[in-house]
Amino acid sequence: MKTSVAIAAIAILAVSCKKDSETGSPLQTQNKTAAVSGISTATITGRYGNPALGPTAFGTVYFNLTTGAQDTVGTAGPYDVYFTSTNNSVVQVPAGGSLKFLYLESNPAFSTLKTSQFTAAAVASIGRNTGSGASTNGWYNYVVPAGVTAIPGAFILVTTAENETYALRFTSAVGQGSATSNRGVYGIEYGLIDNL
Repeated sequence: MKTSVAIAAIAILAVSCKKDSETGSPLQTQNKTAAVSGISTATITGRYGNPALGPTAFGTVYFNLTTGAQDTVGTAGPYDVYFTSTNNSVVQVPAGGSLKFLYLESNPAFSTLKTSQFTAAAVASIGRNTGSGASTNGWYNYVVPAGVTAIPGAFILVTTAENETYALRFTSAVGQGSATSNRGVYGIEYGLIDNL
């Protein structure tokens, strides 16, 4: 009789544990709705090129949003984001991925972003800003003599070919070199968005 009661108690406990793990506790559910998780930082080191030779002189810098790996050849991929054009200042994604842009003048905490805020249509690339105020449409301004300046509140949504969604923003921009051979070096912050 005692054995039967003990077996029944273990069975009830096992079913209860399974039910809890399937539905998740309120704390687990709350954590899952955090906007941007696993926020990471990286430095994107552009390739040297001569601006007089055009945008293609700078080649491409490839970046993996999962591992943080980057290179200038692209053979060690897969990669989720490409930095192309003059000073590698234009963001693009490989086939199967998509880009969206969001400008929030209030420059909220990166961790509060939600995918539902990115209501603009997907674009092929994001680079220099050509708008102002609410019409801001790029991640940087170019002002002589300061050069490239990252815009606070400019956010990029990257959806990978594997359907993972990341938010990315530039935190700094520095030019290195001379007038005939230079490159851009950019600080970025990025993380996986796991909510709507």
